[in-house]
Amino acid sequence: MPVIPTTIAGAIKAAAPELQGPAFGQLALAVGMGVAQWVAVPGNVLVQGVTTGIAGGGTVTGTITVPPNPGAVSGTFASAGLLGPNSASLIKAIGVGVPAAFTAEALYLGASVGVGSGSDISKITVANPTTLIPLITSNAASVGLAGPDTTRLAVAIGNGVAALLLAGTGIGAVAGPGGPVPGAGTSTSRIV
Repeated sequence: MPVIPTTIAGAIKAAAPELQGPAFGQLALAVGMGVAQWVAVPGNVLVQGVTTGIAGGGTVTGTITVPPNPGAVSGTFASAGLLGPNSASLIKAIGVGVPAAFTAEALYLGASVGVGSGSDISKITVANPTTLIPLITSNAASVGLAGPDTTRLAVAIGNGVAALLLAGTGIGAVAGPGGPVPGAGTSTSRIV
C-alpha cells in the first residue's frame, strides 16, 4: 500500500491531540503531502538489504518499520531555532506520527541480485532532506499556511523526517526464477 498523505497527516495529529486549531491541521496535511510526494521519487529514499534463499535474481517486496523517536526531531528543531511553547508537542507529533504512518502503510519494492526466491532484510540507507524541505514548504503554501517561520519549520521537519527514516528497517520476500542451489545476495529497493 502506498504512503498516503492523509494517513501521515492523521497520524501526526493523533500523536499530539493537545495541539488544536486549523494551523496544526494545515501543517499536518502539508507534511503528509510533502512526505508522500518525496518518497514517490526514486532516489530520495533508498532501501538496501541482504537476501538469502535459492540462487538467481528476483523481485523484492516487503514492509517497513520506523521506530518512533522524538529525540531525533528535537535536535533538528533546536538547530532551526524553533524552541517555542508548542515545540515539544510538535516534535512529538512528527517524531511519533510519521513513523506510525510508515510502519502502518509503507512497502518497499526492488530487485535482488544473487537470490531468486527467498527472504530479504533491509534498511533505509538514504533519506535526502534536501529534496523534502522544498516540498513541505510548497505544500504549506498550497494549504494556506504561510508566515515568517514557515521555511524554518520546513527545514526542521524535513531534516527530522529524514533522520527518523534512517532508522527504518524492512523485512520482505524475494520472488523470481532461481536455480537448484542456495544463494545469498543483495537488494536495492524504494518505498512505494
